[in-house]
Amino acid sequence: MHNARGARTTEELAQSVRAIPDWADRLDILSGSPYGFDLALERQGYTPLRLLGAGRDATAFLAWSQKDGHLVAITTPNNPVPNSPEEIRIMRDAEIRLRYPHPNIVAAIDVVVGKQSVYVVSDAIGQVSEVFSDSPKFEKGRDFSQQVAHTRAQSEDEELAVTKNLQALELLAGAVAHLHKNGLVHRDIKPANIVCTPNGVPLLMDFGTVVKPREIRPEMAVEAMGSPGYLAPEALSEECFPHPQQDVYALGCLMYEALCGERPFFEEIELSRGSHMLLMLLPAMGDPTPPSIVSRQVSADLEAVCMKAMSRNTDDRYKDAGEFLLALSNASL
Repeated sequence: MHNARGARTTEELAQSVRAIPDWADRLDILSGSPYGFDLALERQGYTPLRLLGAGRDATAFLAWSQKDGHLVAITTPNNPVPNSPEEIRIMRDAEIRLRYPHPNIVAAIDVVVGKQSVYVVSDAIGQVSEVFSDSPKFEKGRDFSQQVAHTRAQSEDEELAVTKNLQALELLAGAVAHLHKNGLVHRDIKPANIVCTPNGVPLLMDFGTVVKPREIRPEMAVEAMGSPGYLAPEALSEECFPHPQQDVYALGCLMYEALCGERPFFEEIELSRGSHMLLMLLPAMGDPTPPSIVSRQVSADLEAVCMKAMSRNTDDRYKDAGEFLLALSNASL
């Protein structure tokens, strides 16, 4: 049955989810789930439904918000020990998203502190689609690279595909400009940290690496953060402190992909905490092939914006994402 507001009951939702072909084992959240769920979530009106994914620091689950009548994503640290690095990072992520909301940032909704762990509740838009349709299916939102490839595959005209991908990049750059305007640097902008809605709208996520440069004193150690292929060359220097141009470099790499349909650099090894393995990769990266050589559809204006953003010399890049966005918006296709 449906309730008076037309929303599905919890049991109806559970039945729909169980009908999904790739449904994993049902989460027994009230009887010592290995994923650490406790009664605090149920008391706050959240019913976990299924696993969304697990990363190095945290695990995410799809859930139903009984309070608001819609899907949410719940994230909990893999190491639930109080004040563990994983918990600190996930709480930092929630703090940034709650304090600095933006239409192109995955919205944080709530933080629940339970006996077993802490749980960050976020909007599930872009992370799932058509879960409770007449023919239930589970579909994760595409990351930026997947969305670029999807748009190119669905468009008969390459120029139209590039235009759509650049429009998505402009929205993303607006979110990063919002961070920079508030004195924040993301430090890990990459396709995997951008989830796209079914309509192709990009949403930036994973803010556990965000810092405020003006709060960092010279004697404070700052870990190198980022991913090979999107990390600015100077980021691993012992004398380098986080600055907006590092995010601009990553936006330039994403722009290159939007223009050419391929990444400027292909290293996929994640930079682990305390690791300097990327030092071995940086000399081989060099400068990318100019976009106009990869694709003849790329105009001189767009190539200039992309290459300036990806300059290996920090001073030659745009000073922040706002300046990059302005140049991108004014560039001729």
